[in-house]
Amino acid sequence: MEAGSVDKLANLAAVPLWYGLGLAACAVLLLLYQVSKSCIAGIKKGIVYMYGCVHLHSPLRLGIIGTTTRGRFVAWGLFVIANGVGMCLGPNNTTAWLVRSARMASMNFFLVACGGKLNYLGYVLGAPYSLAEALHKWAGYIGIVQATVHASIAIALKKPQDLWTDAGFLTVAGLVALAVLLSLKNKMYETHRFIHIALAIFIFRGFWVHSWEHLRPQYPITCISLWGSGFLLTKAMQLYRMAVGTGYAHIHVTHFQGAIQLRVETRRPSEFLPGQFFYLCMPRAHPFAFLQSHPFIIAWWDGISGEGTKTVYLLIQPRRGFTSRLLMLGHAISYRGFLEGPYGKRLRLDDYGTVIILASGIGIAGVLPYIKDLLLGFNASKAKIKRLHLIWILSAEGELG
Repeated sequence: MEAGSVDKLANLAAVPLWYGLGLAACAVLLLLYQVSKSCIAGIKKGIVYMYGCVHLHSPLRLGIIGTTTRGRFVAWGLFVIANGVGMCLGPNNTTAWLVRSARMASMNFFLVACGGKLNYLGYVLGAPYSLAEALHKWAGYIGIVQATVHASIAIALKKPQDLWTDAGFLTVAGLVALAVLLSLKNKMYETHRFIHIALAIFIFRGFWVHSWEHLRPQYPITCISLWGSGFLLTKAMQLYRMAVGTGYAHIHVTHFQGAIQLRVETRRPSEFLPGQFFYLCMPRAHPFAFLQSHPFIIAWWDGISGEGTKTVYLLIQPRRGFTSRLLMLGHAISYRGFLEGPYGKRLRLDDYGTVIILASGIGIAGVLPYIKDLLLGFNASKAKIKRLHLIWILSAEGELG
């Protein structure tokens, strides 16, 4: 390779670095905002909630993709554009495309390592759980596309018989399988979770070996450091909550027609808000339940929002897997459980004069705390609510008891 080509490739290598620095700068800005938001309440009231910003929270339908907000749609659009610029700016030959796609995919895998459920970094930065989950998913999708581009170029340059022994090719195959198996999540949550973790371990091993051979060792080291720090922070918070009595609970099960109520009693009082949910682990549910934790929204609690309470209630509609096992548990027994959370942020409805709430079936569990909060706010002259309309759709008479 000529000296001029080497210099060009060296310059091109800086583009993914700037992309990574931009992501790090966004994280720093979020952290600074979290630290200083108590000092900028006036600015937030005057600027953040201006007419245009309010409309950024308006819902937006995207067909088969689902429903999101305008603000998030703009944010994800900028994220995709940044990746497109990072991929296309500069490469003018096969070797350059090979290197660029590998490094951009590696940068996005850093974001994948920072997202997901087992990570406390999002909470520290003030990012809602849904945003961290979406970042984990979409950074993974884009990283898979970039890794597939990298693998396609590499396949064109290699002999076919060498592919099945190459760690990079096996890693990309695992990534594609991970994306395809996402369709099982809603139908087979527990099975999908175990397959997802197993494939993630397989993919990271291949990423480590391939990066160590062809890229720089800093890539896998940085990735595992980000994931490890978030994992350790999350586990440290879980241990802390268990130590102070908010992560360990006694659970009482009550069966209704078509529904199960769990009364969760913690050792010490905690504050809960509408829209929050827990990840619940109940080792007595079945032999391998200690390896599982499932998300359930908080239906109601004793006391009022913002005040400490020891007792919360979960309303569950039994399906397959873990929830069907709850039907086998007796009424008169107190079961031990472990809580992770609460996660989720409260929607501010206090400033609206008329509120219309729609729910179907078990979805009523997610809106009951808002109804209670609005009524208590009205009685205390803290909410502007004048009319509250609840539309609850049931598929059959007597559903949910």
